[in-house]
Amino acid sequence: MPKSMSGPSWKLLPGPADQQGRSAVSITRIADTQNSDPEMVGLMIRCSPPGLVEVAVVVVPPFAPKSRPSVAIDSSGDARRFEGRVAPGGTAVILPDAAAGLAAGPWQNLDRVTVKIDDNGRRIGGQIELDGLPPAYAEMKAKCVE
Repeated sequence: MPKSMSGPSWKLLPGPADQQGRSAVSITRIADTQNSDPEMVGLMIRCSPPGLVEVAVVVVPPFAPKSRPSVAIDSSGDARRFEGRVAPGGTAVILPDAAAGLAAGPWQNLDRVTVKIDDNGRRIGGQIELDGLPPAYAEMKAKCVE
């Protein structure tokens, strides 16, 4: 069962163990349903030992496995565009390493981000609240290196 983080918003989810018995850990946040398309599920920040972090946007229905969706993230007027890669199963668009740097840095002080995904005319958009991210991120990182 997911454990509630510092607010009711972030959930800490353990992942499967690797061959050394170390588990990936992620924190997830559901998109603001009043300001998002129904296809926008939320944001996942995952840490895998030895502390590698990646950011993914979760959607339904899934994207085709070889899709390379364009993802624009606007945080307080600072819009960044990324080429994502689709995770196995198609419901997560994994962003490049630069997005992990945003989650560890500038996003820690923001209330929300606006996300827009475009893949060959399929457009999904929404807002994701970031309140409570600093303690949730710190707990995820601490559990990641245990």
